[in-house]
Amino acid sequence: MTKKLFDETDVYILTLGLSEVWHDEQTGGVFWRTIPKDAFDPARHKFRVSTVDENRDNLAAIHALIRKHRPDAKIVLTLSPIPLAATFRNVSCVSANTVSKAVLRVAIDEIMRDVGPEGALHYWPGFEIVVYAFGAPFKADRRHLPEA
Repeated sequence: MTKKLFDETDVYILTLGLSEVWHDEQTGGVFWRTIPKDAFDPARHKFRVSTVDENRDNLAAIHALIRKHRPDAKIVLTLSPIPLAATFRNVSCVSANTVSKAVLRVAIDEIMRDVGPEGALHYWPGFEIVVYAFGAPFKADRRHLPEA
């Protein structure tokens, strides 16, 4: 089913969220979210902030994979405006969020410049629209957008 979906997709929308990740020291793999408390092993599971280079390289690999199998497909990159609710870093959540979003936005900008004007890779400025175009973009919880 996944391969069929991949092979038939004309537009891929990739929304990057956070550069703070949990990874497995033994395998090097990165988890898509925090490790469940009952599975957490402090000797094995570690927290870190992914780098601009790492994220740019991952985007380049995804771009190459899509181009290899779906050369005419469109790719739209976006950055989620939803801020961090908490951090494991020894800085304020506001500071950690700013760095997290900046790391990802720079990685997106670099891949956009590296690929150049191919006509099939695009950036949708959802982050910028939400954060900079509205006076009060979030509900009181600072995580959700108000209904229209």
